[in-house]
Amino acid sequence: MRPLKLSTLGTVCAATIACGWGHAHAQTATFLPDFYFASDLSYDGTVATGNLVGPYEPFIWSEANGVELIGGGTLEVIGVAAGTPDISHDGTRVSASIIDETGSYLTLGYWENQQWNSVVELGEPGTATLDSNIGSAWALSGDGETIGGFVWGAGTNYGNAVPSTWSETTGLVMLDVDPGRSARVDALNLDGSIAVGWEERPDGAWQPTVWRHGVKMRLSPNEAFTGCEGVNSSGDIVVGYSFEVSTQNRVATIWRWDGNAYIEQKLPLLPGTPAFNGWAVANSVSDDGSIVVGSNYYSFNPGGTADGIVWTEETGLVNAMDYFTSLGFEFDDEIDIIGVYAVSPDGSTFIADYFNSRSGLVGSVILRLPRACVADLNDDGTLDFFDVSAFLGLYQSQDSAADLNGDGVHDFFDVSAFLSAYNAGCP
Repeated sequence: MRPLKLSTLGTVCAATIACGWGHAHAQTATFLPDFYFASDLSYDGTVATGNLVGPYEPFIWSEANGVELIGGGTLEVIGVAAGTPDISHDGTRVSASIIDETGSYLTLGYWENQQWNSVVELGEPGTATLDSNIGSAWALSGDGETIGGFVWGAGTNYGNAVPSTWSETTGLVMLDVDPGRSARVDALNLDGSIAVGWEERPDGAWQPTVWRHGVKMRLSPNEAFTGCEGVNSSGDIVVGYSFEVSTQNRVATIWRWDGNAYIEQKLPLLPGTPAFNGWAVANSVSDDGSIVVGSNYYSFNPGGTADGIVWTEETGLVNAMDYFTSLGFEFDDEIDIIGVYAVSPDGSTFIADYFNSRSGLVGSVILRLPRACVADLNDDGTLDFFDVSAFLGLYQSQDSAADLNGDGVHDFFDVSAFLSAYNAGCP
Protein backbone atom coordinates (compact mmCIF):
# COMPACT_ATOMS: atom_id res chain seq x y z
CA MET A 1 0.00 0.00 0.00
CA ARG A 2 1.42 3.39 -0.94
CA PRO A 3 2.36 5.59 2.04
CA LEU A 4 0.36 8.63 3.09
CA LYS A 5 -2.76 8.21 1.09
CA LEU A 6 -4.61 10.06 3.72
CA SER A 7 -8.02 9.39 3.92
CA THR A 8 -5.61 6.49 -31.02
CA LEU A 9 -6.30 6.27 -33.96
CA GLY A 10 -7.54 3.67 -36.44
CA THR A 11 -7.85 0.38 -34.62
CA VAL A 12 -6.81 1.83 -31.24
CA CYS A 13 -4.22 -0.92 -31.03
CA ALA A 14 -2.08 1.20 -28.70
CA ALA A 15 -4.96 1.61 -26.30
CA THR A 16 -5.28 -2.14 -25.93
CA ILE A 17 -1.69 -2.75 -24.91
CA ALA A 18 -0.02 -3.57 -28.21
CA CYS A 19 -3.02 -5.65 -29.28
CA GLY A 20 -2.91 -8.29 -26.63
CA TRP A 21 -1.36 -10.41 -23.97
CA GLY A 22 1.99 -11.92 -24.85
CA HIS A 23 3.05 -9.40 -27.52
CA ALA A 24 6.58 -8.32 -26.49
CA HIS A 25 8.66 -5.44 -27.78
CA ALA A 26 10.71 -2.54 -26.43
CA GLN A 27 9.32 -0.84 -23.34
CA THR A 28 10.57 1.75 -20.84
CA ALA A 29 10.43 1.42 -17.06
CA THR A 30 11.26 4.57 -15.09
CA PHE A 31 11.81 4.04 -11.37
CA LEU A 32 11.14 7.30 -9.56
CA PRO A 33 13.54 8.44 -6.82
CA ASP A 34 12.92 7.05 -3.33
CA PHE A 35 9.79 8.43 -1.65
CA TYR A 36 8.33 9.92 -4.84
CA PHE A 37 4.93 8.31 -5.51
CA ALA A 38 3.05 9.07 -8.72
CA SER A 39 -0.75 9.26 -8.59
CA ASP A 40 -2.02 10.36 -12.04
CA LEU A 41 -1.07 10.50 -15.72
CA SER A 42 -1.77 12.80 -18.64
CA TYR A 43 -3.78 11.41 -21.56
CA ASP A 44 -0.80 9.82 -23.31
CA GLY A 45 1.22 9.15 -20.16
CA THR A 46 4.04 11.53 -21.05
CA VAL A 47 3.48 13.63 -17.91
CA ALA A 48 2.67 12.46 -14.39
CA THR A 49 2.06 13.98 -10.99
CA GLY A 50 2.29 12.74 -7.43
CA ASN A 51 3.61 13.47 -3.92
CA LEU A 52 6.99 13.38 -2.22
CA VAL A 53 6.48 11.44 1.00
CA GLY A 54 7.53 13.44 4.06
CA PRO A 55 6.68 17.01 3.16
CA TYR A 56 3.83 15.64 1.00
CA GLU A 57 4.83 18.12 -1.72
CA PRO A 58 3.40 17.61 -5.23
CA PHE A 59 5.70 17.00 -8.18
CA ILE A 60 5.57 16.83 -11.98
CA TRP A 61 7.36 14.07 -13.91
CA SER A 62 8.21 13.84 -17.59
CA GLU A 63 10.66 11.68 -19.49
CA ALA A 64 12.66 14.76 -20.50
CA ASN A 65 12.91 16.44 -17.09
CA GLY A 66 12.39 13.66 -14.56
CA VAL A 67 10.74 14.70 -11.29
CA GLU A 68 10.35 18.39 -10.41
CA LEU A 69 8.88 19.53 -7.10
CA ILE A 70 6.28 22.25 -7.65
CA GLY A 71 5.55 23.44 -4.11
CA GLY A 72 2.17 23.44 -2.43
CA GLY A 73 3.12 21.07 0.39
CA THR A 74 1.10 21.60 3.58
CA LEU A 75 2.40 19.07 6.09
CA GLU A 76 5.48 21.02 7.16
CA VAL A 77 3.52 24.30 7.29
CA ILE A 78 0.33 23.47 9.18
CA GLY A 79 0.89 19.84 10.18
CA VAL A 80 -1.86 18.32 8.03
CA ALA A 81 -2.04 16.88 4.51
CA ALA A 82 -4.72 15.13 2.48
CA GLY A 83 -5.90 14.22 -0.98
CA THR A 84 -4.06 13.20 -4.13
CA PRO A 85 -2.50 15.31 -6.89
CA ASP A 86 -4.20 14.80 -10.27
CA ILE A 87 -3.30 16.06 -13.74
CA SER A 88 -5.21 17.24 -16.81
CA HIS A 89 -5.14 15.27 -20.05
CA ASP A 90 -2.79 17.79 -21.66
CA GLY A 91 -0.44 17.73 -18.67
CA THR A 92 -0.55 21.48 -17.98
CA ARG A 93 -2.72 21.68 -14.84
CA VAL A 94 -2.39 19.84 -11.53
CA SER A 95 -4.91 19.79 -8.70
CA ALA A 96 -3.99 19.16 -5.08
CA SER A 97 -4.72 20.17 -1.49
CA ILE A 98 -2.73 23.33 -0.73
CA ILE A 99 -2.53 26.25 1.72
CA ASP A 100 -5.33 28.78 1.48
CA GLU A 101 -4.66 32.49 0.89
CA THR A 102 -4.43 33.16 4.65
CA GLY A 103 -1.62 30.62 5.03
CA SER A 104 -3.51 28.86 7.80
CA TYR A 105 -5.79 26.23 6.27
CA LEU A 106 -5.63 23.36 3.83
CA THR A 107 -7.97 23.73 0.85
CA LEU A 108 -8.50 22.78 -2.80
CA GLY A 109 -6.24 24.36 -5.43
CA TYR A 110 -4.61 23.98 -8.82
CA TRP A 111 -1.13 24.53 -10.28
CA GLU A 112 -0.73 26.12 -13.70
CA ASN A 113 1.93 28.32 -15.33
CA GLN A 114 4.32 27.62 -12.47
CA GLN A 115 2.05 28.87 -9.68
CA TRP A 116 -0.58 27.59 -7.25
CA ASN A 117 -4.10 29.00 -6.93
CA SER A 118 -6.40 28.20 -4.00
CA VAL A 119 -10.05 28.03 -5.03
CA VAL A 120 -12.16 27.60 -1.89
CA GLU A 121 -11.44 30.20 0.76
CA LEU A 122 -12.31 30.75 4.39
CA GLY A 123 -15.91 31.83 4.81
CA GLU A 124 -17.21 30.27 1.59
CA PRO A 125 -20.99 29.90 2.12
CA GLY A 126 -21.92 26.49 3.48
CA THR A 127 -18.38 25.59 4.52
CA ALA A 128 -16.55 25.43 7.82
CA THR A 129 -13.06 24.52 9.03
CA LEU A 130 -12.12 21.32 10.83
CA ASP A 131 -8.68 20.06 11.81
CA SER A 132 -7.01 23.03 10.10
CA ASN A 133 -8.63 22.46 6.76
CA ILE A 134 -11.51 23.74 4.67
CA GLY A 135 -11.56 20.72 2.38
CA SER A 136 -9.27 18.66 0.17
CA ALA A 137 -8.77 17.80 -3.51
CA TRP A 138 -8.99 14.21 -4.76
CA ALA A 139 -9.90 14.54 -8.46
CA LEU A 140 -9.43 16.64 -11.60
CA SER A 141 -11.46 16.47 -14.81
CA GLY A 142 -9.62 15.52 -17.98
CA ASP A 143 -10.02 19.03 -19.40
CA GLY A 144 -8.47 20.43 -16.22
CA GLU A 145 -11.39 22.75 -15.53
CA THR A 146 -13.07 21.02 -12.58
CA ILE A 147 -11.57 19.98 -9.24
CA GLY A 148 -13.32 17.38 -7.09
CA GLY A 149 -13.10 16.28 -3.46
CA PHE A 150 -14.97 17.57 -0.43
CA VAL A 151 -15.40 20.56 1.86
CA TRP A 152 -16.34 20.49 5.51
CA GLY A 153 -19.97 21.46 5.94
CA ALA A 154 -21.29 24.27 8.09
CA GLY A 155 -24.43 24.44 10.24
CA THR A 156 -26.25 21.13 10.52
CA ASN A 157 -23.58 19.60 8.26
CA TYR A 158 -20.72 20.61 10.56
CA GLY A 159 -18.28 17.75 11.00
CA ASN A 160 -19.42 16.07 7.78
CA ALA A 161 -17.47 15.95 4.53
CA VAL A 162 -19.67 17.36 1.75
CA PRO A 163 -18.82 16.03 -1.76
CA SER A 164 -17.95 18.98 -3.94
CA THR A 165 -16.64 20.21 -7.25
CA TRP A 166 -15.21 23.57 -8.25
CA SER A 167 -14.66 25.25 -11.61
CA GLU A 168 -14.12 28.84 -12.68
CA THR A 169 -17.52 28.75 -14.38
CA THR A 170 -19.60 27.32 -11.55
CA GLY A 171 -17.62 28.15 -8.45
CA LEU A 172 -18.04 25.71 -5.56
CA VAL A 173 -20.83 23.16 -6.12
CA MET A 174 -21.89 21.00 -3.18
CA LEU A 175 -23.26 17.70 -4.43
CA ASP A 176 -26.26 15.85 -3.03
CA VAL A 177 -25.55 13.96 0.18
CA ASP A 178 -27.87 12.33 2.71
CA PRO A 179 -28.39 14.43 5.87
CA GLY A 180 -25.78 13.71 8.50
CA ARG A 181 -23.58 11.66 6.14
CA SER A 182 -20.11 12.28 4.74
CA ALA A 183 -19.09 11.66 1.14
CA ARG A 184 -16.21 12.39 -1.23
CA VAL A 185 -15.51 12.75 -4.96
CA ASP A 186 -12.54 10.57 -5.96
CA ALA A 187 -12.56 10.92 -9.77
CA LEU A 188 -14.12 13.03 -12.55
CA ASN A 189 -14.78 12.41 -16.22
CA LEU A 190 -13.46 14.60 -19.05
CA ASP A 191 -15.71 17.63 -18.56
CA GLY A 192 -16.47 17.20 -14.84
CA SER A 193 -20.14 16.42 -15.40
CA ILE A 194 -19.85 12.98 -13.81
CA ALA A 195 -18.27 12.56 -10.38
CA VAL A 196 -17.60 9.24 -8.68
CA GLY A 197 -16.60 8.34 -5.15
CA TRP A 198 -18.37 7.22 -1.98
CA GLU A 199 -21.05 8.18 0.52
CA GLU A 200 -21.50 6.80 4.01
CA ARG A 201 -24.21 4.43 5.11
CA PRO A 202 -25.89 5.20 8.48
CA ASP A 203 -23.23 3.02 10.18
CA GLY A 204 -20.38 4.92 8.49
CA ALA A 205 -19.47 2.30 5.88
CA TRP A 206 -18.54 3.84 2.53
CA GLN A 207 -20.73 2.96 -0.46
CA PRO A 208 -19.96 3.26 -4.21
CA THR A 209 -21.64 6.45 -5.43
CA VAL A 210 -21.91 8.36 -8.71
CA TRP A 211 -23.19 11.90 -9.20
CA ARG A 212 -24.22 11.84 -12.88
CA HIS A 213 -25.02 15.36 -14.08
CA GLY A 214 -25.76 16.21 -10.46
CA VAL A 215 -28.06 13.24 -9.83
CA LYS A 216 -26.81 10.94 -7.08
CA MET A 217 -26.82 7.21 -7.85
CA ARG A 218 -25.88 4.48 -5.41
CA LEU A 219 -23.99 1.58 -7.00
CA SER A 220 -23.89 -1.86 -5.36
CA PRO A 221 -25.29 -1.16 -1.86
CA ASN A 222 -23.53 -3.50 0.57
CA GLU A 223 -22.33 -4.01 4.14
CA ALA A 224 -18.64 -3.19 3.67
CA PHE A 225 -16.39 -0.18 3.12
CA THR A 226 -16.34 0.17 -0.68
CA GLY A 227 -16.36 2.94 -3.26
CA CYS A 228 -15.66 4.18 -6.78
CA GLU A 229 -12.04 5.03 -7.59
CA GLY A 230 -11.91 5.84 -11.32
CA VAL A 231 -13.96 6.82 -14.35
CA ASN A 232 -13.30 7.16 -18.09
CA SER A 233 -13.68 10.36 -20.10
CA SER A 234 -17.28 9.73 -21.14
CA GLY A 235 -18.33 8.77 -17.61
CA ASP A 236 -19.84 5.54 -18.90
CA ILE A 237 -17.31 3.21 -17.24
CA VAL A 238 -16.64 3.40 -13.52
CA VAL A 239 -14.25 1.24 -11.49
CA GLY A 240 -13.76 0.60 -7.80
CA TYR A 241 -14.78 -2.16 -5.45
CA SER A 242 -17.92 -3.81 -4.13
CA PHE A 243 -18.80 -6.66 -1.77
CA GLU A 244 -19.03 -10.35 -2.66
CA VAL A 245 -21.48 -11.81 -0.14
CA SER A 246 -20.69 -15.46 -0.88
CA THR A 247 -17.07 -15.13 0.29
CA GLN A 248 -17.36 -11.96 2.36
CA ASN A 249 -14.60 -10.30 0.31
CA ARG A 250 -14.43 -6.84 -1.17
CA VAL A 251 -13.68 -7.32 -4.88
CA ALA A 252 -12.53 -5.14 -7.77
CA THR A 253 -15.57 -4.05 -9.78
CA ILE A 254 -16.46 -2.46 -13.12
CA TRP A 255 -19.75 -0.63 -13.70
CA ARG A 256 -20.87 0.17 -17.27
CA TRP A 257 -23.64 2.63 -18.18
CA ASP A 258 -26.36 1.06 -20.37
CA GLY A 259 -28.31 4.27 -20.92
CA ASN A 260 -30.41 3.89 -17.78
CA ALA A 261 -28.21 2.41 -15.07
CA TYR A 262 -24.71 1.22 -14.31
CA ILE A 263 -24.41 -2.55 -14.79
CA GLU A 264 -22.07 -4.24 -12.33
CA GLN A 265 -19.28 -6.69 -13.18
CA LYS A 266 -17.44 -8.11 -10.20
CA LEU A 267 -13.91 -9.33 -10.94
CA PRO A 268 -12.37 -12.42 -9.32
CA LEU A 269 -9.65 -12.30 -6.69
CA LEU A 270 -6.19 -13.64 -7.43
CA PRO A 271 -5.63 -17.30 -6.52
CA GLY A 272 -4.63 -17.73 -2.89
CA THR A 273 -6.64 -14.76 -1.61
CA PRO A 274 -8.39 -15.91 1.58
CA ALA A 275 -12.11 -15.55 2.09
CA PHE A 276 -13.13 -12.88 4.57
CA ASN A 277 -9.64 -11.38 4.97
CA GLY A 278 -8.51 -10.77 1.39
CA TRP A 279 -9.78 -7.99 -0.84
CA ALA A 280 -9.12 -6.13 -4.10
CA VAL A 281 -9.79 -2.73 -5.62
CA ALA A 282 -9.81 -1.40 -9.19
CA ASN A 283 -8.09 1.98 -9.22
CA SER A 284 -8.17 3.14 -12.84
CA VAL A 285 -9.56 2.40 -16.32
CA SER A 286 -8.46 3.31 -19.84
CA ASP A 287 -10.82 5.49 -21.85
CA ASP A 288 -12.08 2.64 -24.03
CA GLY A 289 -12.56 0.37 -21.03
CA SER A 290 -10.18 -2.25 -22.39
CA ILE A 291 -7.79 -2.08 -19.42
CA VAL A 292 -8.55 -1.94 -15.70
CA VAL A 293 -5.79 -1.87 -13.07
CA GLY A 294 -5.65 -2.13 -9.31
CA SER A 295 -4.41 -4.06 -6.29
CA ASN A 296 -5.13 -7.43 -4.64
CA TYR A 297 -4.50 -7.70 -0.89
CA TYR A 298 -4.11 -10.98 0.98
CA SER A 299 -5.16 -9.61 4.38
CA PHE A 300 -7.22 -6.82 5.92
CA ASN A 301 -3.99 -4.88 6.51
CA PRO A 302 -3.46 -2.44 3.58
CA GLY A 303 0.29 -2.63 4.26
CA GLY A 304 0.35 -6.43 4.11
CA THR A 305 1.16 -8.76 1.26
CA ALA A 306 -0.29 -7.58 -2.05
CA ASP A 307 -0.03 -7.95 -5.82
CA GLY A 308 -0.92 -5.61 -8.63
CA ILE A 309 -3.75 -6.67 -10.91
CA VAL A 310 -4.62 -6.01 -14.56
CA TRP A 311 -7.89 -6.92 -16.26
CA THR A 312 -8.58 -7.02 -19.99
CA GLU A 313 -11.33 -8.82 -21.90
CA GLU A 314 -8.69 -11.05 -23.48
CA THR A 315 -6.87 -12.02 -20.31
CA GLY A 316 -9.41 -11.65 -17.58
CA LEU A 317 -7.94 -10.61 -14.24
CA VAL A 318 -4.25 -11.51 -13.93
CA ASN A 319 -1.27 -10.78 -11.71
CA ALA A 320 0.27 -7.50 -12.88
CA MET A 321 3.84 -8.81 -12.68
CA ASP A 322 2.93 -11.64 -15.05
CA TYR A 323 1.13 -9.25 -17.36
CA PHE A 324 3.96 -6.75 -17.60
CA THR A 325 6.68 -9.36 -18.09
CA SER A 326 4.60 -10.91 -20.90
CA LEU A 327 4.72 -7.51 -22.62
CA GLY A 328 8.51 -7.41 -22.50
CA PHE A 329 9.20 -5.56 -19.25
CA GLU A 330 12.13 -6.97 -17.29
CA PHE A 331 12.53 -6.56 -13.54
CA ASP A 332 15.37 -7.39 -11.18
CA ASP A 333 14.74 -10.37 -8.89
CA GLU A 334 14.24 -8.13 -5.85
CA ILE A 335 11.42 -6.13 -7.48
CA ASP A 336 7.82 -7.20 -6.95
CA ILE A 337 4.83 -5.22 -8.32
CA ILE A 338 2.43 -4.88 -5.39
CA GLY A 339 -0.14 -2.55 -6.95
CA VAL A 340 -1.07 -0.70 -10.12
CA TYR A 341 -2.30 2.76 -9.26
CA ALA A 342 -3.20 4.18 -12.69
CA VAL A 343 -3.38 3.56 -16.42
CA SER A 344 -3.26 6.52 -18.81
CA PRO A 345 -6.49 7.20 -20.70
CA ASP A 346 -4.88 6.06 -23.98
CA GLY A 347 -3.75 2.81 -22.31
CA SER A 348 -0.04 3.29 -23.07
CA THR A 349 1.35 3.99 -19.61
CA PHE A 350 1.00 2.63 -16.07
CA ILE A 351 1.87 3.78 -12.57
CA ALA A 352 2.84 0.76 -10.47
CA ASP A 353 3.97 0.44 -6.87
CA TYR A 354 6.74 -2.04 -6.16
CA PHE A 355 8.49 -3.59 -3.17
CA ASN A 356 12.28 -3.89 -3.25
CA SER A 357 13.23 -6.87 -1.08
CA ARG A 358 16.88 -5.78 -1.00
CA SER A 359 16.29 -2.26 0.31
CA GLY A 360 13.01 -2.99 2.08
CA LEU A 361 11.48 0.08 0.44
CA VAL A 362 8.25 0.57 -1.46
CA GLY A 363 8.55 2.73 -4.57
CA SER A 364 6.80 3.95 -7.70
CA VAL A 365 7.64 3.01 -11.29
CA ILE A 366 6.23 4.39 -14.55
CA LEU A 367 5.87 1.71 -17.22
CA ARG A 368 5.48 2.91 -20.81
CA LEU A 369 4.68 0.96 -23.95
CA PRO A 370 5.85 2.34 -27.31
CA ARG A 371 3.27 4.52 -28.99
CA ALA A 372 1.85 3.30 -32.26
CA CYS A 373 2.53 5.39 -35.35
CA VAL A 374 -0.45 7.66 -34.77
CA ALA A 375 -0.44 9.14 -38.28
CA ASP A 376 -0.69 5.71 -39.98
CA LEU A 377 -4.45 5.58 -39.69
CA ASN A 378 -5.00 2.72 -42.12
CA ASP A 379 -2.26 0.72 -40.42
CA ASP A 380 -0.48 -0.24 -43.66
CA GLY A 381 2.98 0.86 -42.51
CA THR A 382 3.10 3.77 -44.97
CA LEU A 383 2.24 7.43 -44.54
CA ASP A 384 0.44 8.74 -47.59
CA PHE A 385 -2.71 10.42 -48.94
CA PHE A 386 -4.91 7.65 -47.57
CA ASP A 387 -3.90 8.48 -43.98
CA VAL A 388 -4.59 12.18 -44.55
CA SER A 389 -7.98 11.31 -46.00
CA ALA A 390 -8.74 9.03 -43.06
CA PHE A 391 -7.86 11.77 -40.56
CA LEU A 392 -10.04 14.33 -42.34
CA GLY A 393 -12.96 11.92 -42.31
CA LEU A 394 -12.56 11.23 -38.58
CA TYR A 395 -12.14 14.94 -37.84
CA GLN A 396 -15.23 15.99 -39.79
CA SER A 397 -17.35 13.35 -38.09
CA GLN A 398 -16.05 14.45 -34.67
CA ASP A 399 -14.76 10.94 -34.01
CA SER A 400 -12.78 10.54 -30.79
CA ALA A 401 -9.93 8.99 -32.79
CA ALA A 402 -9.25 12.46 -34.25
CA ASP A 403 -9.06 14.06 -30.79
CA LEU A 404 -5.29 13.56 -30.66
CA ASN A 405 -4.68 15.57 -27.47
CA GLY A 406 -7.58 13.99 -25.60
CA ASP A 407 -9.19 17.25 -24.53
CA GLY A 408 -12.65 16.39 -25.83
CA VAL A 409 -12.56 19.13 -28.48
CA HIS A 410 -11.83 18.80 -32.20
CA ASP A 411 -9.83 21.87 -33.15
CA PHE A 412 -6.59 23.28 -34.60
CA PHE A 413 -4.50 21.53 -31.94
CA ASP A 414 -5.62 18.11 -33.16
CA VAL A 415 -4.84 19.06 -36.77
CA SER A 416 -1.45 20.34 -35.65
CA ALA A 417 -0.76 17.13 -33.72
CA PHE A 418 -1.62 15.01 -36.78
CA LEU A 419 0.58 17.10 -39.07
CA SER A 420 3.47 16.85 -36.62
CA ALA A 421 3.08 13.08 -36.36
CA TYR A 422 2.80 12.76 -40.15
CA ASN A 423 5.89 14.88 -40.78
CA ALA A 424 7.87 12.98 -38.14
CA GLY A 425 7.23 9.71 -39.97
CA CYS A 426 6.96 6.25 -38.44
CA PRO A 427 9.72 4.22 -36.82
